[in-house]
Amino acid sequence: MDDIVVLHANNTHLYPGAQLQADREEPFLAIHTDVVVLFTDHSRAEGAVRRSSDGFVLQVDRYVTDAGSHLAAKTWSLTPHDGIFTISGRLV
Repeated sequence: MDDIVVLHANNTHLYPGAQLQADREEPFLAIHTDVVVLFTDHSRAEGAVRRSSDGFVLQVDRYVTDAGSHLAAKTWSLTPHDGIFTISGRLV
């Protein structure tokens, strides 16, 4: 479990501008890191982060929100700044 990074989202879902805070400093030292995203409604999603040429890419598996909404798997670009990772866009 120590190799998995926990990302705390600032909302119930992800979107451009959403912010994530990792449970440790310098969380993505490896090229590929398994993650768990915890949302404000107490739902969670598994995924992975990998390095890209201009930041990081977050791939989130499909999950169900606490309200019962089914969200599809998505891939996002992440931009780091002062220990916070901001979703800068959705990738295809």
